[in-house]
Amino acid sequence: MSKPFKFVPKLRWKLSILWMLATGFTLMCVPLTNGYAFIALPFVQWLLLKIYVGEPGLWILATFFGGIAAFASLIVALFFLPSRYLAAAVAGAVLGFAQSLVLRRLCYKANWWILSSSLALAIGAGWVIDIDFPTYFKFGGSKPSQQLLVIMYLASGLIGGAIKGGTLGWLIENHKKDNKINA
Repeated sequence: MSKPFKFVPKLRWKLSILWMLATGFTLMCVPLTNGYAFIALPFVQWLLLKIYVGEPGLWILATFFGGIAAFASLIVALFFLPSRYLAAAVAGAVLGFAQSLVLRRLCYKANWWILSSSLALAIGAGWVIDIDFPTYFKFGGSKPSQQLLVIMYLASGLIGGAIKGGTLGWLIENHKKDNKINA
């Protein structure tokens, strides 16, 4: 008689999926809280890092201050770059750099996090910026409904969270400094 099949995802997939869901569902609350849900995201991410890595260090501070710098760079980039997707990529690189400073203590090749963050914001958030920001800054256009914004931010968070979660899972599984994997 054969053993029953058990689906036990590897660490990489567990963390990747949880990172994606945590990002998506936290960002889904952004339109409902006038943007204050962005403050919760570093805490949710820190908790996942604490579970899977052990000691995530200054992740909350790096994400908070990196997020402020990323938002400032996004505003500047929106005025100088021809595409909102490029502006999102610049903001993602700024945020990713701040977070990579924390990841460097945990794993080798943490610089990949900068590229991952840049891609995640360009692909995940570029289209949301394209739709939501012109009305947010009163440049014209009609504001999408609250329900549509919730769905847009959820989708954006799931896309960006999948990209960054996949990268984080890969970094921790293959390049963790102490070569131990916490499951």
